[in-house]
Amino acid sequence: MLFLGLCKHFIRANVFNWKPYLNKGNGPLKWQYFNIKTSIANVTARSVFVQCRNFTTEPEPRTELRYLVEEPAITLPNVFYALRNLLLTHFIIKPFMDKDFNIQDFKNGAIEAVCIVSNALANGNYGQLHGLVEEGVIQTLKPKIESLSMHQRKQIEVMKDHLGPTFLHQIGIISKERTGTPQRFIEITMVHIYLPSSLKLPLMITEMVEPFIANYRFIREVKKDGDSYWMINAINHFRSNAF
Repeated sequence: MLFLGLCKHFIRANVFNWKPYLNKGNGPLKWQYFNIKTSIANVTARSVFVQCRNFTTEPEPRTELRYLVEEPAITLPNVFYALRNLLLTHFIIKPFMDKDFNIQDFKNGAIEAVCIVSNALANGNYGQLHGLVEEGVIQTLKPKIESLSMHQRKQIEVMKDHLGPTFLHQIGIISKERTGTPQRFIEITMVHIYLPSSLKLPLMITEMVEPFIANYRFIREVKKDGDSYWMINAINHFRSNAF
């Protein structure tokens, strides 16, 4: 019986999948790691010592990041926006604005950009943001980033292997007139659900983890010669239960 009791505490996970679920009622969105395939680790005197040390050590108290900026938070897909995005893509953007526009290609590029930008923000490398993020957004975020602890900065860093579902929330078409010349812009808001980079994966035990969510908004001017590129004009990171 003692051996069986010890075995329960020494399950080593080989493969992990994670998927969201909503608590009954109005609880926060959580993520759960499900242990798909397990093997019982060897019970040795050394492993017993390590496990006992881990369980008895008091964790250092830390202040968790709630949100980066106080902006409306987007957490879940919107069916109406999803349908509208398809209509805009196939009946407005591709025929009249950018025939080569592809939603999946944009999503892939957005993920790369979010990883680069969030890493630069977490490490205070603001010079890396030029050409990727609008200057006004950098100046707004800089004092906020400087006020965060190192632990909180790690919570805004997005890494590909910690990234969960990513979805396109909304596509917008913006028309402006500058010095008598009409300008048209495509604006896209992306939502990325992730676990902070400070969390080591894979986990050794099944546990509940509250994810973080990143809202990034991209904008690009549509020009006849095609000489334009995407810029980020809004950034926010927050805990799933912050709002």
